[in-house]
Amino acid sequence: MSKYIETCDVCTKSSRVALGALAIAAAVGLGASAAHAEPVVFGTNTVPQFFVFGAPQSVDINGAVGGTTLTIPACAAGNQVMITFSSVCSHNGAVFQWGSIQILLNGVPLSPTAGGADQFCSGNGTVGVHDGWATQSMEVVGRCGDGADVVAVTAQSAFAGTTLRLDDMSTVVDP
Repeated sequence: MSKYIETCDVCTKSSRVALGALAIAAAVGLGASAAHAEPVVFGTNTVPQFFVFGAPQSVDINGAVGGTTLTIPACAAGNQVMITFSSVCSHNGAVFQWGSIQILLNGVPLSPTAGGADQFCSGNGTVGVHDGWATQSMEVVGRCGDGADVVAVTAQSAFAGTTLRLDDMSTVVDP
């Protein structure tokens, strides 16, 4: 009987050590994911902005702070970043008319937002009226370059005589 108890004591101690190691590993894993959840940089703006047909125009993504760019601190060359832009969006054109955004990293539009044919939001048929508002969001991935990395957003209406309206914007850069 005493041999059985010694064997069980050994098993119990081994189990406690294994469970303790598992708990430490889980705590370290949770700490790592919580640290990763912090955005590198972000900007918000609640002031409506209007964009017309023609060349893409800079979007003020910093609101009260002002400015059309966000600088990513300490991003090593080649590291990937995910950039998310969201906004309440409306377009005062016909059903098949739209406005588009371009998310840029170091001055280069990132796919799929490169060019003016990426519909961020479209008209709903009531020409000349900004109705049908909806919150839209776009995520892109880019690689940091050498030196300071800069994020910007541009917008445009894709059709003459129409405007794109953006409001309640948020731009977030994640590692």
